[in-house]
Amino acid sequence: MIEGEAEELAKAAIERAKAGDGPLLKSLIERLSPPQRSRAVRIELPPLDNIEGVSNALGAVSESVADGAITPDEGNTIAGILDARRKSLETLELEARIAKLEQLPRGR
Repeated sequence: MIEGEAEELAKAAIERAKAGDGPLLKSLIERLSPPQRSRAVRIELPPLDNIEGVSNALGAVSESVADGAITPDEGNTIAGILDARRKSLETLELEARIAKLEQLPRGR
């Protein structure tokens, strides 16, 4: 039923929006303009080889947000990635420490 009248309905909606129907205009604009997707950002980060590097990188991200180079949401996303890197480094460090402990002679 509606398929045959889609074009006519669309034209009527556009005319009503042009005539001042604010909610309809908003709805049409939302449908015509897709929501903003995340964008690629470039910021200088120190090497992430160790926990100190990750900590320094978090500082750089904070500075980028404060300077307006990236949005707070973008900063939060990058901070989440850096936190995952920190956890990975911590896990590797703990595994190495456990392996060393397991190699020690056991006292009786």
